[in-house]
Amino acid sequence: MACSLGQVDIVRVLLEHGVDPHSAPDSADSCWGIAESRAGDAAPEVLRLLEDHGATKPMWHMSNDELRDALTTDAPVTREHWFAEEVLARNDLTLVDSLLEKDPAVVDRLHGSTLCLGSPDVAITESTVLERLLEAGFDPNRP
Repeated sequence: MACSLGQVDIVRVLLEHGVDPHSAPDSADSCWGIAESRAGDAAPEVLRLLEDHGATKPMWHMSNDELRDALTTDAPVTREHWFAEEVLARNDLTLVDSLLEKDPAVVDRLHGSTLCLGSPDVAITESTVLERLLEAGFDPNRP
């Protein structure tokens, strides 16, 4: 609540007393995302406090360029469970190429993912992205 209301002093006290800066207080987003979208003018300061205490920008709030930079620098976010699906959901061929270059085995891990289960959040809508995955060895018939 403090992050969404931009209550900088309350956020500071909570963090200083061990509140997890990565917590997701509701099913919709993390503290970082909530602060970014709802804290108004206080958002930059709340985000700085969260980052000072170890929070990182959630991948679903990153731009395509930020995702590409994460791949280039081998940022910890690239090892998160849903990272590949987030990249594919962007339907950006250059971003997918960056993912496949960095981690060619990703196509093997996609089997059984939300991509294969038909999740509307991870729908590939660009035929060039699908073609690139198929060329890399993705088998849409494999469960």
